[in-house]
Amino acid sequence: MFLLSLSLIADRLMYLILFAIDNLQIKASLLEVCRGENIDANDRLFDRIITGSNRNLRKALLTLEACKVQRYPFADDQQITKPDWEIYLHDTAVKVIQEQTPQ
Repeated sequence: MFLLSLSLIADRLMYLILFAIDNLQIKASLLEVCRGENIDANDRLFDRIITGSNRNLRKALLTLEACKVQRYPFADDQQITKPDWEIYLHDTAVKVIQEQTPQ
């Protein structure tokens, strides 16, 4: 039963990997969100967000939100900030690696 569950999960993940959205679709989604929220943003910011998101729409949207919280209206040289959960996860992973003990 456990192997069957893993097989089903792997099939679903493969579907997501094969049919991941492209950068133009992510940009269109970001533009739509900005229009809906009355946010002015430029293409250079979108391009940097998309590059950092690695074709992950959820991550792109969270990054856009983090950028707006950091500084709005957006500046041309605005830094792309990582979402809080990603920073926390990275810091936790670093601590785990530093505190490993041989067994």
